[in-house]
Amino acid sequence: MTNPSTRANDPRGRPPFLTDLAHVASLEGQCYVVVRVGGAVESLFLDMKARLLNRLHGASAIGPTTGHVTLRGFPNESASGRIDEVVATWAAKTPPLLIETDGLSVFGAPHQVVILRVMKTPELVRAYSQLAELAAEAGLASLAGSMKTVADWTFHVSVLYCKELPRTEWESLVGLVAGLSVPPAQWVADDAELVCFAGGVERRTTFRLTGNASCALS
Repeated sequence: MTNPSTRANDPRGRPPFLTDLAHVASLEGQCYVVVRVGGAVESLFLDMKARLLNRLHGASAIGPTTGHVTLRGFPNESASGRIDEVVATWAAKTPPLLIETDGLSVFGAPHQVVILRVMKTPELVRAYSQLAELAAEAGLASLAGSMKTVADWTFHVSVLYCKELPRTEWESLVGLVAGLSVPPAQWVADDAELVCFAGGVERRTTFRLTGNASCALS
């Protein structure tokens, strides 16, 4: 049985991850396990988002309200109770996670997303792999984009979603991103969040990461 002290419904009054209503609606029925960033990584995320939006001069692009690293996606919000139990078990085994950025990059068409790359540390690899294993053992389906092996997964913080940008404007933005020099930043996350979208509302449950670092790496 999960210790209820390890989780709470948005206990810190944190801002939502998404505020664009159309984007929220497009995720109806889906759940994601994410690690919210803060400190220097959040500052870098906000700075890059503002700078790039300014260069787009109001063109069609949106970004998350706050930076985060996604570790798994699930297609069925109605199974959120079972997902909740899996995430609670995983969080109890997972130590706080170091998030280290490694420059700007993009995911190309058809997604067209500007990202901050996140270094693939052994700790993140283990966290991703263990969550995938626990979800599979519980018989939970995963979103197609979350079914990649950790070797094929790019850890990242999404900065801008640009799917609606015309090709020429997207190519111009890609060139701009390639020319930007971005300093590295770090943040240690001591919790993860299960984010589910239902009825046009983003619902979040927070799980403290309480695993032992030395055991996790053994």
